[in-house]
Amino acid sequence: MTEEQFKKLDFSGVFSGLNDIIGSCIDDFEDESIKNGEQLGIGLIYLKKIYTKDDITANLIEKIIFIFQEALSRKTGVYFYF
Repeated sequence: MTEEQFKKLDFSGVFSGLNDIIGSCIDDFEDESIKNGEQLGIGLIYLKKIYTKDDITANLIEKIIFIFQEALSRKTGVYFYF
């Protein structure tokens, strides 16, 4: 993810929303991993409910949804390093 993509998602509140509902700390100064299956499931539900009119942001969210789905199906985690 590029810095510009991160800023788009951050500005739209995607990361702060995830942080609030699953207790993570995703931001541009922290590394974060989400490995707990329950947290991944809750995060996935949250991400699927996000609506944005901005096509670029919507596309980025779809990519993150895919990553969360893959992590759940493979019993692994999602890792954020910015």
